[in-house]
Amino acid sequence: MASWMRIISRLNGWPARSPVNASPHTSRYAAHDSGGSGANSVECRTPQQPLKRQKAVGAFWRTDHAFQASIRISNDLAVAALTVVPVLYMADGTQYTLSAVKIPKRSIATVSINEALAAAPPEIASHISTYGSATLRYVWRWQAAVSASILSLDLLRSLTYTTRFIAPSAVKASQSKQVVEGLWWLPYSESSSFLSMYNNSDQPLEALLESFDERGRTLGIRQESIQPRSTKVLDITDSPAVRIPKSVGGLRVSYTAESRALILNGGIEDPARGYSAALPLMSASMAMSSTPTAQMPRPLHSSFASVGVMIGKQDPMMGFPRGTTFQPYVFLRNIGNEALTVNPAVNFSQDGPPKTVDLPSITLGPSQSSEMHVGRLLHQAGVHGIQGQINLTFEVNAGPGSLLATTGSVDQSGNYVFEVEPSALQTTTTKQISFWSVADVTSSQHTYPNSPLGGPCRVSTCFDCIVNSRTRATHQAQDVAQPTVGALQVGAPIYAAEGGTVAAAEGGHPHASSDAATCAGQHYAANFVWISDGHGAITKYVHVSPTVTQGATIAAGQQIGTVDISGCSTGAHTHISRKLNGATVNFTLPCDNSHFDPAANWIDDTDQ
Repeated sequence: MASWMRIISRLNGWPARSPVNASPHTSRYAAHDSGGSGANSVECRTPQQPLKRQKAVGAFWRTDHAFQASIRISNDLAVAALTVVPVLYMADGTQYTLSAVKIPKRSIATVSINEALAAAPPEIASHISTYGSATLRYVWRWQAAVSASILSLDLLRSLTYTTRFIAPSAVKASQSKQVVEGLWWLPYSESSSFLSMYNNSDQPLEALLESFDERGRTLGIRQESIQPRSTKVLDITDSPAVRIPKSVGGLRVSYTAESRALILNGGIEDPARGYSAALPLMSASMAMSSTPTAQMPRPLHSSFASVGVMIGKQDPMMGFPRGTTFQPYVFLRNIGNEALTVNPAVNFSQDGPPKTVDLPSITLGPSQSSEMHVGRLLHQAGVHGIQGQINLTFEVNAGPGSLLATTGSVDQSGNYVFEVEPSALQTTTTKQISFWSVADVTSSQHTYPNSPLGGPCRVSTCFDCIVNSRTRATHQAQDVAQPTVGALQVGAPIYAAEGGTVAAAEGGHPHASSDAATCAGQHYAANFVWISDGHGAITKYVHVSPTVTQGATIAAGQQIGTVDISGCSTGAHTHISRKLNGATVNFTLPCDNSHFDPAANWIDDTDQ
């Protein structure tokens, strides 16, 4: 163990430190759930902290059929490069250490698992399997300096799975009973559900796997033995009792060991249609991690939301085949010990101000599961013809960790599946996206939670629209205007669609021109406000007279300026663009995008 620390230290140019000579200062870091190891909060750390061996563990990979698996690593540090050593574990637990990867600060790297397996030395080759798990080793002063995941992609069958590396248990603890709850569903008769179990300890583990139907009745119980560092993959829906289309149910895995000694990942797949989605899992100990006291009783209410769920036809700029339509999917499971009630609602904006429609309540007994038919419930509520995206909110009369949910959208063929991770409703300023991709059949797109107008808004010029007939230049942004066709009023307030820090703000530039011939191929300075999320993404608001200054901390929904007509444009509007690690990327705003302004009005050559 000490040897790889010395190797990494030399590669990074740091002095190697022996653990016995390390400073007695302890390192605090943000606790992470089973969803990933990326840093979701920042804590001040003192420079006296020594370099320490760190690990991120447990991501699942597969290379069966046509799967191509790649490790995607993000160095989240803004101050130093990192050297990371990937380690693959075969299904039987055989360790295969790959070459070290040096990653510059605020950069990413990918490692092909397929290529690594093809180049395996003879002592490893006889143990090669079509699935396994992986660990990342690096040296830094605290954990979570690295965010990483494994993408397993089968292009021929249009299946894709992403599993995240997680931080190991923070402290050594005595063995105790660990329970992980899960939720499965079968959208079609040919669908199946799998679960991978990775033993992240040095001792054999015995795990009990229980599966339940939608009413919480036991379907099956099995005992599994998992050897150290080995991985097992199980079909958890192989019982004839669950081979029914649209069936839904739960699972429970229990074992006795330290926390995170057994790491689980899973998925739903239907190769005939190209349907794939992640299996939602939650540690029962994590869900109930806050012990109630007389001074701080356990919360009796919780709420969460899924933002940007697609429904109906989508914006043509997304590039879906003609005739593609989407329906939301929602599956819920009560993982608590008492019955609970879920009060769902749908928020959407179309042809007018935002609307919220309350949907019928759902009551779930202990361990019961249910599918929520959003489209059908909207129809029953008299809401028809929504095209674009909606927000789903769920109010639960039980504390956090009592309800397990999965949400998203799927098209009528079952091939396009977009998962939307439910998030607790809380005040936040940022959310980190460690790795995004628009290659092959994968796609990542950011959804802003707030309207830049503070209310109803409309995208008047779309992303990638041609805005210069002479040069064929495309619009690498979205223009936001009032809900009805026409310009905004000069002086109208502009609000931050998402919080962060003001990276730049500049005013005083005049209106250059609104004439197409004058603007063609020219770039004119305009007033602007740039807001950074602190994780590589910058949102740029242009044609905005700033009311904030550089360095200010901005909350989502806070006013940042007023509309003007600075630069080169046909009228008052707000030009919004997004850069992620220097690259311009598309995004979604909570605005109506069903009718753009006439193409003749699209003159916006401002360069910001």
